[in-house]
Amino acid sequence: MPTRRATRYAERGQLECGFRVLQGHQDGLTTGWRHGLATLAVDHITFVATIGGVRFLKRQPIHLTVEGVNADTPRQPSGREIISASPVTRVIQLRTPTAVLEWAILADQVTWAVHQVNPE
Repeated sequence: MPTRRATRYAERGQLECGFRVLQGHQDGLTTGWRHGLATLAVDHITFVATIGGVRFLKRQPIHLTVEGVNADTPRQPSGREIISASPVTRVIQLRTPTAVLEWAILADQVTWAVHQVNPE
């Protein structure tokens, strides 16, 4: 069951999530997890990462053009990843023009989030 904050964000087309680069290069992201608030639209995500997990300390917005999402085989964070990505999230892959990213989303929001950016 989503929290009140998650429900409020969803009403605005937003969700708390994390991103990291799996392959390639994406400005504003690295191979380490960045967590923050994403605003979702068809084929586009605007992501504002937080600094140190503090919601009011924000990094510059990152604009992601979504070329594809692979949610067929979501996985749970494992091993040392659990330090940076909550074990209640599911990690799926997202493709941009320059990179393949991993996208960590709360398990009960995966279907909704994928449909927002890739409604096919």
